[in-house]
Amino acid sequence: MQKEIAMLNDKLQEVCHSIAKKLQTRLEYDRTIKETSAAYTKIRESAKSLLHILKREESHLGNKLYSGTSDEDLRSLRELRNIQN
Repeated sequence: MQKEIAMLNDKLQEVCHSIAKKLQTRLEYDRTIKETSAAYTKIRESAKSLLHILKREESHLGNKLYSGTSDEDLRSLRELRNIQN
Protein backbone atom coordinates (compact mmCIF):
# COMPACT_ATOMS: atom_id res chain seq x y z
CA MET A 1 0.00 0.00 0.00
CA GLN A 2 2.80 2.41 0.90
CA LYS A 3 4.52 1.57 -2.35
CA GLU A 4 1.37 2.52 -4.27
CA ILE A 5 1.09 5.80 -2.36
CA ALA A 6 4.72 6.62 -3.16
CA MET A 7 4.12 5.78 -6.82
CA LEU A 8 0.99 7.95 -6.93
CA ASN A 9 2.89 10.78 -5.23
CA ASP A 10 5.58 10.55 -7.91
CA LYS A 11 2.94 10.68 -10.64
CA LEU A 12 1.28 13.64 -8.93
CA GLN A 13 4.61 15.48 -8.82
CA GLU A 14 5.15 14.80 -12.53
CA VAL A 15 1.66 16.10 -13.35
CA CYS A 16 2.22 19.22 -11.21
CA HIS A 17 5.56 19.85 -12.92
CA SER A 18 3.96 19.40 -16.34
CA ILE A 19 1.15 21.81 -15.46
CA ALA A 20 3.66 24.39 -14.19
CA LYS A 21 5.63 24.17 -17.46
CA LYS A 22 2.46 24.54 -19.52
CA LEU A 23 1.36 27.53 -17.45
CA GLN A 24 4.75 29.19 -17.96
CA THR A 25 4.54 28.56 -21.70
CA ARG A 26 1.03 30.02 -21.79
CA LEU A 27 2.21 33.15 -19.96
CA GLU A 28 5.03 33.56 -22.49
CA TYR A 29 2.57 33.18 -25.39
CA ASP A 30 0.21 35.71 -23.82
CA ARG A 31 3.07 38.20 -23.43
CA THR A 32 4.18 37.66 -27.03
CA ILE A 33 0.61 38.13 -28.30
CA LYS A 34 0.25 41.33 -26.28
CA GLU A 35 3.55 42.72 -27.61
CA THR A 36 2.65 41.77 -31.18
CA SER A 37 -0.76 43.38 -30.87
CA ALA A 38 0.77 46.61 -29.54
CA ALA A 39 3.30 46.68 -32.40
CA TYR A 40 0.53 46.05 -34.95
CA THR A 41 -1.51 48.91 -33.49
CA LYS A 42 1.49 51.25 -33.76
CA ILE A 43 2.06 50.22 -37.38
CA ARG A 44 -1.62 50.82 -38.22
CA GLU A 45 -1.57 54.25 -36.58
CA SER A 46 1.63 55.17 -38.42
CA ALA A 47 0.17 54.01 -41.73
CA LYS A 48 -2.98 56.08 -41.18
CA SER A 49 -0.89 59.12 -40.31
CA LEU A 50 1.30 58.65 -43.37
CA LEU A 51 -1.74 58.22 -45.61
CA HIS A 52 -3.25 61.43 -44.23
CA ILE A 53 0.01 63.31 -44.86
CA LEU A 54 0.27 61.92 -48.40
CA LYS A 55 -3.30 62.91 -49.22
CA ARG A 56 -2.70 66.41 -47.88
CA GLU A 57 0.52 66.75 -49.87
CA GLU A 58 -1.19 65.41 -52.99
CA SER A 59 -3.86 68.05 -52.58
CA HIS A 60 -1.28 70.82 -52.15
CA LEU A 61 0.73 69.63 -55.14
CA GLY A 62 -2.43 69.23 -57.18
CA ASN A 63 -3.46 72.78 -56.42
CA LYS A 64 -0.05 74.04 -57.53
CA LEU A 65 -0.14 71.95 -60.70
CA TYR A 66 -3.68 72.92 -61.60
CA SER A 67 -3.31 76.67 -61.07
CA GLY A 68 -2.96 78.19 -64.49
CA THR A 69 -4.54 75.29 -66.37
CA SER A 70 -7.78 75.59 -68.27
CA ASP A 71 -11.05 74.00 -67.16
CA GLU A 72 -10.84 71.60 -70.07
CA ASP A 73 -7.34 70.49 -69.05
CA LEU A 74 -8.54 69.99 -65.47
CA ARG A 75 -11.42 67.79 -66.65
CA SER A 76 -9.01 65.73 -68.72
CA LEU A 77 -6.64 65.29 -65.78
CA ARG A 78 -9.52 64.25 -63.50
CA GLU A 79 -10.74 61.75 -66.08
CA LEU A 80 -7.25 60.28 -66.36
CA ARG A 81 -7.02 60.06 -62.61
CA ASN A 82 -10.37 58.26 -62.40
CA ILE A 83 -9.30 55.81 -65.11
CA GLN A 84 -6.10 55.00 -63.19
CA ASN A 85 -8.01 54.37 -59.94
